[in-house]
Amino acid sequence: MSEAGKNPFDALLDQIRLIVREVIHEELTANSDAIQCDGDAGLVNAEKAAQYLCVSRAWLYKNANRLPFAKKVGGARRFDMQEMRRWLKGR
Repeated sequence: MSEAGKNPFDALLDQIRLIVREVIHEELTANSDAIQCDGDAGLVNAEKAAQYLCVSRAWLYKNANRLPFAKKVGGARRFDMQEMRRWLKGR
């Protein structure tokens, strides 16, 4: 089909797609900056780590032996925020 015979809804749909992509990109960029600059350095408990990673605490404990950012501190599990960020970026 030629440009002249193109459905007007296709052009509108293209514009909507472009706007949605831009909004998603802006949100992801803003969230990434907020996460990296929130001042959370060091070790956090399982609840905060699970919230940050969007997983359950049970999942964290179950997989702690395979996660490079999971540490054992005096019998308690703690999770290194800086290593979590690196791990997420590498995935």
